[in-house]
Amino acid sequence: VKNTITYIFLIFLIVATVQAQDARPTVAILDFEGQGISVQEVQTLTERMRSEIGATNAVRLIERKAIESIMAEQGLAQSGCVSDECAAEVGQLLGVQFMINGSIGKLGDSYTIDVKMFSVETGATE
Repeated sequence: VKNTITYIFLIFLIVATVQAQDARPTVAILDFEGQGISVQEVQTLTERMRSEIGATNAVRLIERKAIESIMAEQGLAQSGCVSDECAAEVGQLLGVQFMINGSIGKLGDSYTIDVKMFSVETGATE
């Protein structure tokens, strides 16, 4: 029993240390605004952006479901939350440090993506 308690204590200590060392910023990505492209294209490209940013492991990315849940509780739709003020409000509710929003359009055969990451606390663009 004494060894079990010691092992449990060590596990908690290791987990707490690992969490304390995770200095990566927390980030949430809102659905991008579409400009002249279909809703499906916007959703697909936004998800691709989430996947690519998440794959870098440079940030702790908040799950899309968590964002949708908070927005639903507040009576907001992601597609209607395109202003920095709305994004900052959602970011505060999520407890993240940074929000990413933007727009996706098409120019000929190429897509154009305008992305902005800003501090929820200060509003400064990063």
